[in-house]
Amino acid sequence: TGILPYSHLKGHRPPEEIRNEWIEEAEILKGQRGSVMVMNGKTWHSSRPNVTDKARSVLLGMYCRPFYITQEDMRAQLADLENPSELVQQLMGANQHQPGVVTNRY
Repeated sequence: TGILPYSHLKGHRPPEEIRNEWIEEAEILKGQRGSVMVMNGKTWHSSRPNVTDKARSVLLGMYCRPFYITQEDMRAQLADLENPSELVQQLMGANQHQPGVVTNRY
């Protein structure tokens, strides 16, 4: 994974004209098998080419407050599971607050 250190503090996404380019100040993160990387989701990051002859895998997980609508709609995937446990339902957002229609009462 390539990241631009401290980019989460910029307050904006990468400009359109550089989104597909490698930024000189960026760094490549490396880790041993089983390593975990935790970062702020606002950090500018990208995948990098696999330069080994071995396959690699990634498991992405995101945690957020229950009133946020996540990028990956895990709730919609609950219907595909047969009798998911309470824990699985909770982790997949079954108890997530869904905003309703707000009307102006004034």
